[in-house]
Order: sequence, then structure tokens, then C-alpha cells
Amino acid sequence: MSPADKFSIPAEDEASLWAARLDGGELSESDRADLEGWLAGDPGRRELLDNFRRLSAGLDRLLPALAAQGRVEMPAQRAPARPSWRPSWITAGAFAVAAVVAGTVWIEWSGRPERMTAPVAQRRSFTLSDGTRVELNANTSISVKSSRGERRVGLADGEAYFEVTKDRSRPFIVETPMGSVRVTGTQFNVRELGKSELVVTVVEGSVQVRSDDSAAAHAAGPVALGAGDRLVADETGVTVTALPKASLDDALAWRDGWIVFRGTPLSKALAELTRYYGRTIAVTDSAAGVKLNTRFHLEDDLDGVLASLEVSLPEVRVEREADGGAKVSLRAER
Repeated sequence: MSPADKFSIPAEDEASLWAARLDGGELSESDRADLEGWLAGDPGRRELLDNFRRLSAGLDRLLPALAAQGRVEMPAQRAPARPSWRPSWITAGAFAVAAVVAGTVWIEWSGRPERMTAPVAQRRSFTLSDGTRVELNANTSISVKSSRGERRVGLADGEAYFEVTKDRSRPFIVETPMGSVRVTGTQFNVRELGKSELVVTVVEGSVQVRSDDSAAAHAAGPVALGAGDRLVADETGVTVTALPKASLDDALAWRDGWIVFRGTPLSKALAELTRYYGRTIAVTDSAAGVKLNTRFHLEDDLDGVLASLEVSLPEVRVEREADGGAKVSLRAER
């Protein structure tokens, strides 16, 4: 029986229980089947389990030092009467508590950034050690490094949504090739596209964005954004726009599995689909400027999305390529 079968508990607690069982000894075939069933229930569970197992290894190294400093009290060692799946130094329930209490220390003291990834055509969500929630769009990776003075996230390419836990003593900084975003606690979205465009959208609270020198008209200092504001920095400069609610919802629709295009040139729309699905979708010069006004459900496969594209734009033709990609052109083209 799964360790969570009797109770409705968060995935983080379930992962900690499974990590404790795996680190405490061999699982039976029945237990292995339960574990595989639990992992299959959510694509994010496997990475969550891996995180807890790395945490366990870190605790094995850190707990003796913390005990010597009087920061934690180690339980008395007992000789087990029979083999048990529980780790010798901690029970499964205590493991979940230790993960919350000691896990932050481990991440802060390790000095090594933690990497979190969402593969192509999938989205992922994570909870950081300080309680900050992060959602990654497809084909996105971030590195997270926390210290006593700040919380720092690196986003080289992709899109991420942050609900930052407030902590005025430790600012939260998102660094990208095009600039950085600094907050103490708020909700915002960051998109960095191929070192060519930085888009920051604020949902709640305020942020400060500092664009780097690659923006042709970069501001003399950080740009302050409030709720509903969107900043775009690219080679042409930096622009800030106050978004109406409908536009704000469109910008964040990916979190609910949708991608929305409003008067978007076909070349740009197909570039976004290429990024999400990880397959090249070429477009002819004649079709590149056609405006697209529709939304696609990201849970559909690429073939389904391309079929919907032909319905939305009857004037275009989609030709599938042998490598899984596609080419879009005008039907009038020969």
C-alpha cells in the first residue's frame, strides 16, 4: 500500500515518504508497483522524489555538524529488532519535517545551484525551499541558488511564472541574458527568448527590471513595474505597457494549457509553437506576415494544432515534413 493511501497529503509529503522507504532498504515487488503507480500519476513526481533523495544524502552529511552546533537534536540510536524501511536516524514522518527545516539549510550551505527543467511539450511546477512557487513553460530550465542574503534564479531561455514568498531581508532576483528582475515578494511572469527579447509581466505587487546594454534604448536605471504592467526589452529598446485584464489573461494562458494569439504575425506564432513542441515549423516569406487570431490547446499534439491552424487560416497550407516538422505557406503559392 502506498504510504499516502490512508491520507490525503501533499505530493511533497508523499515524495518524502517514498524517499525514506527507498533510502531505508529494498522495496518488495508490491511496493515497487505502488511506487511506479504513484510516479505515473503526475509527471512532476519523479523529479520531486529525486529532489528528496538528494536532500536525504545532504542531510546525512549535514546533521552531524548541525547536532554538534546544537542546532538539531539527533534521536537516540536503537538496534532494530527486524529490518525496516525506515531510515536508522529518522522516521518517515520526521523525514518530511526535516525536509522543510533542514532542506533550506542544505540548499543555502551547499553553494551549488539547483536546476529545474520542463521538457518540450510539457509544463512543470516546483516549490522552492522558501515556499516560493515556480511554474515553468515547456522547454525551460532555471537554476536556483539561495543564500542568507538573497534568492537568485537564472533563466537563460524560456518562460517562468513566480509566486514569490515575501522576505524583505532576502530579495528575489531573476537573472536573464537580457536583464534582471528584482522583487521581495510578488507574482510575475518572465519570458526570455533566445537572448533577443525579455518580457516581464506583473500580476501582483511590484518589481524592478534592469535591462542590460543589449537593449538599444535601455533606461538609465531600473524600471519599476506594478500590477498589470508589461515590460518588453529587445534590440529596439525598452517599452512598458499597462495591460487590460483580457490581455493579462492571454499572456498567462499557458499556465492553464493554452496559447493565445491576437493579431500575431504567423512567423512569430509559429516560432512560439516551435519552441513549445520542439519541432521546426518553417514559414514562407509570403505567409510570414499573415495575422493569426485564435487560441490553441497545448495538450493537443502538434498535428492537431496544425490542423486547427488551417481551419483558422483557410488561406494557408501546412505540409508535414519527414522529420516531424512542418512548412506553412499560402495556398496561392506554387
